Amino acid sequence: MGSLDKKRYKEVNMKITRLLLIFPLCILLFFTGCGKAEESSRTKADKKIQGVETEEVISREIDVTLSAAGTVRALTSSTLSSKVMGNIKTIPVKEGDRVEQGQVLIEIESQDIEARIRQAEGALESAKASLLNAEAHYNRISGLFPKGASSRAQLDAATMQRDSTKGMVRQAEGSVTEARAMKQYAKITSPVSGVVARKMAEVGEQAAPGRPLMEIEDTRGLQFETFVPESILPERKIGESVFVRIDAMGDAQVKGQIAEMEASADPGSHSAKVKIRLGETKGVISGMYGKAMFIIGKRSATLVPQHAVIHLGQLTAVYAVDQDRVLHLRLVQTGKSMGRHVEVISGLKDGERIAVSKLNQIEDGMEISE
Repeated sequence: MGSLDKKRYKEVNMKITRLLLIFPLCILLFFTGCGKAEESSRTKADKKIQGVETEEVISREIDVTLSAAGTVRALTSSTLSSKVMGNIKTIPVKEGDRVEQGQVLIEIESQDIEARIRQAEGALESAKASLLNAEAHYNRISGLFPKGASSRAQLDAATMQRDSTKGMVRQAEGSVTEARAMKQYAKITSPVSGVVARKMAEVGEQAAPGRPLMEIEDTRGLQFETFVPESILPERKIGESVFVRIDAMGDAQVKGQIAEMEASADPGSHSAKVKIRLGETKGVISGMYGKAMFIIGKRSATLVPQHAVIHLGQLTAVYAVDQDRVLHLRLVQTGKSMGRHVEVISGLKDGERIAVSKLNQIEDGMEISE
């Protein structure tokens, strides 16, 4: 092979080598480009979302309220105390128990009362015996008087003795009645059907007249007692509807009506007591703390559904929809919750639209497709 042929052979060989090196690179670039095109196409497709419901932001007129703290009370409550002195023998109920009218709740030791009854009955028998003697003496004297066998003075004395003895009998009968009544007082019964709200004594302690022993509440009706500032008192009316929020029930509200209110404010606190008769009170018991919401005016507010608000740590946001139906995460400042809605103080304006569904599938920048 000549030198020229060798030179050409080397050139052809180098070209073939270059082609072999470039060809795999072209294939790699081709597939890489296709992958990027597919990824770009897929990303663009992922930016669209279907079936997102939206709602227009509109300002609404809402009530301006003033809250007043207070406590739930029973409409009727009775404090039980003893009319006799003695040690408490039994208390068959405990706090929270339901009781019926006439049910025995407290029993006092009755030994002293029994002794007093026996003493009174003995005095009555003695008085009756004295009356028999006095009547017999009167009958004898009155029988002799017409015959002149007894004097007027003797007849008057016999009459006085008889009448006096009758008085002693009546007094003894009263003592027996009183003693027997005291025995009945040894058993303290419930004046109403209700619930044992408080128990202020224990078995073995001494009961004395006037000492409170137990409190019974009639649970057929409850009321909320609170104090309102004198500034809103003139606007309140009997029968006015008031919502009461009970702390133990979360956001639940109980509807009631003003049943009673003081005619004038206390000069010291500048407030007046108001009693609100509660309606449906399932789950509400006496003693619960809450707040009554009195309507004192109206104002305009921007409200959005509670479920449309996204909580990002301490921040709140919504997905706002622009004219091109593109979703944008928008930070907002929220205010008071009002049932299923919440007030938006800043971040939105009337006429804008927000997403109200599929919030967990939405990403910032997605477009709502038809």
